[in-house]
Amino acid sequence: LLELIRTDHKILNKVVTVFAALCSEINEHKQKAVTKYYIPLLMYGEGGRGDSEQDGESQLMTGRMLDLLQDLTMFINRINVLVKNVVEQLAALYSTEGTLKVINASGIHLETVFEHIGDALSILINLDNIFDNGGVFKNHWERYKRVITSIKGSPQEYGVDESKLRPFEKLLQNLEGVLMEGKIFQKCVKQIFNVEVTQNQQLQDEFLNCMKSLFVQIDSKLVESREMDTRQLIIGLCGLLVLHHNLFNVPEKKLAKQVWDLYKKIPAVHVVGDLMFFHDEFLLL
Repeated sequence: LLELIRTDHKILNKVVTVFAALCSEINEHKQKAVTKYYIPLLMYGEGGRGDSEQDGESQLMTGRMLDLLQDLTMFINRINVLVKNVVEQLAALYSTEGTLKVINASGIHLETVFEHIGDALSILINLDNIFDNGGVFKNHWERYKRVITSIKGSPQEYGVDESKLRPFEKLLQNLEGVLMEGKIFQKCVKQIFNVEVTQNQQLQDEFLNCMKSLFVQIDSKLVESREMDTRQLIIGLCGLLVLHHNLFNVPEKKLAKQVWDLYKKIPAVHVVGDLMFFHDEFLLL
């Protein structure tokens, strides 16, 4: 990979190497999200077990998920860090300030980098959708919390060390706050970025140009009979539109309308299993 991106420009080599490493990590996380998180969460409760509150099976099923949920919170934190890191690297590249400018970026269009930011955001959007539509899991989670409340009332009766209950309750509250409030994606795009990002007109323009280019790529390929995976890019493009608005406080109504109109060609985007993304509904939120 390093041989492929090597040029005679030493600074450019370093810049491209950094972006290549970040994009590569996003690719790895994109694959990991499907196999390690999407599928187990979507399959939760399949088979009809745990329907009775009295048999305790639902609480056991939820308890078995705690390790995965803890790992998922760390995974989400890493995605947030990656998104912020890539955006700040782009801000440094497209900076107009002499003290921050690392290279003359005029004429350099890193559309692939913006596409990868969209891929990272799509992971968070999909996770929000999974938890929002996970009715069985939500029901079991409430049952599990009720059991913990009962144990807290008389820990001796259950043979539980009371000193360990409070940290465990905090863990459950943290998991619920991070995963189950429908704000996984929102918390990422609402991260605090420095003024080198939010006041960077060159970055703002490049961001918009790359989104427009991505839209043209998607729109042109949707009419092709051999199109298969291009529609997946719609999720990331929707995420980029929201991120752009939050960074620069400039609503791109025309482009948002064009993306919204894609529902006439593709009413929904299939992600995995029975998970669907409805871009027209997302953009209306």
